[in-house]
Amino acid sequence: MQVNTRNVILDILTEVNENGRYVNKVLNEALRKYQYLSHEERAFISQVVLGCVERKITLDYIINLFSKVKVNKMKPVIRNIMRMGTYQIIYMDKTGDFAACDEAVRLAAKRGFATLKGFVNGVLRNISRNKSDIKYPDKTSGDYLSVTYSTPQWICDMWVCAYGFDNAQRMLASQFETGPLTIRCNTSVLKPAKLAEKLALHNIKAVVRDDITEALQITGYDYLEGIDEFNQGLFTVQDLSSMLVRYAAAPRPDDVVIDVCAAPGGKSMHIAQSLSSEGYVDARDVSDAKTQIIRQNAGRMGITNIKVSTADALIPDDNMIQKADIVIADLPCSGLGVLNKKPDIKYHVTLESLKELAGLQRKILDTVNAYVRKSGTLIYSTCTVNPEENVQNALWFAAEHDFDIVNLAGRIPARLASCVDSNGFIQIMPGMFDNDFDGFFIAAFVRR
Repeated sequence: MQVNTRNVILDILTEVNENGRYVNKVLNEALRKYQYLSHEERAFISQVVLGCVERKITLDYIINLFSKVKVNKMKPVIRNIMRMGTYQIIYMDKTGDFAACDEAVRLAAKRGFATLKGFVNGVLRNISRNKSDIKYPDKTSGDYLSVTYSTPQWICDMWVCAYGFDNAQRMLASQFETGPLTIRCNTSVLKPAKLAEKLALHNIKAVVRDDITEALQITGYDYLEGIDEFNQGLFTVQDLSSMLVRYAAAPRPDDVVIDVCAAPGGKSMHIAQSLSSEGYVDARDVSDAKTQIIRQNAGRMGITNIKVSTADALIPDDNMIQKADIVIADLPCSGLGVLNKKPDIKYHVTLESLKELAGLQRKILDTVNAYVRKSGTLIYSTCTVNPEENVQNALWFAAEHDFDIVNLAGRIPARLASCVDSNGFIQIMPGMFDNDFDGFFIAAFVRR
């Protein structure tokens, strides 16, 4: 069956930009539907879709320089066709400017906008002719960071205020740096080196980390579900930062662990594999859909010492008061530490929602800390770099509850010691450690 890849791209971008769906979900649905396409075609779809989303503010800035009709006034189909064409012209040398323009014109006609073929052609060819002379804001301009790194102005301002201009710029730039996929070996079944050998048989390059030794970084694969070892449960996808939660928790073999916001289950499974048959993880989340994902992942990995249940972390569970040795509270957050993996988060989050999330975290911490037994551990983590959602809440918790802060410098690999702040918390900024780690925050507390 002949498939026009640009037609697929336009459908995805319409769902994301006009209907508000998340790009990773829509893109994955499309790649599953068209899994019979060649690796090159699938890669082209992914690159253009993700590029148009992560660079949307920059693309709109460029288009507005050359078009009398501003992007927000264009028909949705034309708006997304223009972004597709502009992205290919500016960022994809291999595509060829003529092909990018010509295919955009054809696509406009196919979608019922033949009368706008001249407009599409004229603007894109003008961009092509003048792309080396485009005037972007300079560093003295208030919108320099926003336009250059395609990030809403308020996020840029917040990061500059919190971390200074240079650090904010490095953090913003890191969202466009792509690297290998990080996976965690199912060490209950085989050693990481053996897994690397198995993946090599499929021409997948796998490098075992020397700091987090259960982790490997892989390149050269097409799609995850097509890897036999994934389907056999020999590994799961988990970021290095997320794996540090197990290190921070330091579970003992017979510990009882409650993970209150566990989906998709990576941290629960990681900790469960550190326990003996006497210990177990009670993995909870707020909906049946989320807990079903945990069950599927744990089942695929063959992990049996996980109890999965649907539970709202805001509702007290009187049966578990001071019953847990460890409580994992990886809480809902803005996700601003993972822009390189979820590029459209920055368009969905608002300053108001950040404050709401920070308040929600406090309510959850107020509730779930009661499950920690005396001398037990509470882990509070987020995948963001917003101080209000992490360090400020961590200090508030220590001040309001009978817990002491644990200095995590001694619990993580020595190479990562620089990410432990003066409070003893882990704060990994996007771009640190060669951009191998997501932006992430972890605090540990022990009940007095």
